[in-house]
Amino acid sequence: MSKNYVKAVLDCLPGLTNPTDAAVLVAIAEYTSDETRLAWPSIASLMRRTRYCERVVRYALRRLEKQRLISTTIGGQDDRGRNMASVFRVEFDHRGEPLEAKASPKRALQSAQTTPAKPPQSATPVSHEESKAALERIYGRIGRRPQPK
Repeated sequence: MSKNYVKAVLDCLPGLTNPTDAAVLVAIAEYTSDETRLAWPSIASLMRRTRYCERVVRYALRRLEKQRLISTTIGGQDDRGRNMASVFRVEFDHRGEPLEAKASPKRALQSAQTTPAKPPQSATPVSHEESKAALERIYGRIGRRPQPK
């Protein structure tokens, strides 16, 4: 729970005039991590916190994205069929000021520590058969039926 982000929403975001958007953003801010600025409350959790119905919460999330106050990575199902949560990222700091870079803190740290990358070499055209053979070498024939001879 981040009291800093809740305070930033309530005190430092004067452009946030819609009370529905403010309530949803406060609910997200309660779940936000101070280190990563990430939160993953379910829509049901946001509905309980704000006491709004699902449609109102979803519309508020869309408006907050359009205002660039949050960014959303939609969940879904992974390759094993398990449900994954949507992840919300708060796009302002503890003082309510917008962030300049959209890169994640981990990527920013990695890019600062690495040396500059070599320029890409010119691509050579590859035939369909060569690319198909390369993919089969990499991935094998997993999940395919044997080809009749």
